Amino acid sequence: DVVEDEYLEDEDYYDDADVTAGWLKKKGDKGLTSGYKNRYVVLDSGFMCYYENDEAYDAGVDPIKRNRIPVSKYYVRGDPKDSTRTTFNLEPIPEEDTGFGSRVWTFQAPTADVTAHWIAVFASGGAVPHPEDKALVASLAEQETRDVEEES
Repeated sequence: DVVEDEYLEDEDYYDDADVTAGWLKKKGDKGLTSGYKNRYVVLDSGFMCYYENDEAYDAGVDPIKRNRIPVSKYYVRGDPKDSTRTTFNLEPIPEEDTGFGSRVWTFQAPTADVTAHWIAVFASGGAVPHPEDKALVASLAEQETRDVEEES
């Protein structure tokens, strides 16, 4: 199943999804590509890929640069420099070999709520909450407690 929503407003967004996909702005890593570009981001089985558009993904085209980023080797957190809370980062865990060196993946969503959804999706998909992001760690712990209570 692919859960898809341009702005991820669906309340049941994480529940039974094998794949999460939607639009984010991705920051380029250097030079002429260092600005933000709209990208169709897909999180599937612990790997993140991104595409020019959803049609490319639907057609089975390889992701841009054929990247399949193993999110379990990254910390996820809101960008501490962003007062709007619409930007978040995947930062490599220092002791992990990500296959992408020290590259930090920076994304921007249209609102702080959408950013919070994506951060939670990446965390549930295997990314590690950044130890300095105490609010994220606390909210994930609360969610885990609620999940366990609901299962009882």
